[in-house]
Amino acid sequence: MTPNDDTPRDAPSASGSRPLRAWVWVGVLVLFLLHQDVWLWANADLWLGPLPAGLAYHAGYSVVVALFWLAVVRFAWPFAPDEPDHRETS
Repeated sequence: MTPNDDTPRDAPSASGSRPLRAWVWVGVLVLFLLHQDVWLWANADLWLGPLPAGLAYHAGYSVVVALFWLAVVRFAWPFAPDEPDHRETS
């Protein structure tokens, strides 16, 4: 750390951790592919009681996506939302 640098040494970078950021993009790609549920388009079965297969699938998919983004914000976010951003603005 240089004498004029007021950024703490342990402050995360603006881009986040590279391996973690790569896993986020892999997760986004997997979720994108799972969203294209072509295998359920012609399925007339009822799941979870009276729900059509596609609707029940998307209800579960929405829960999985919400948990994924919760994990991204919790573990891959470059800084805490309540803490000031230590990056230089100029």
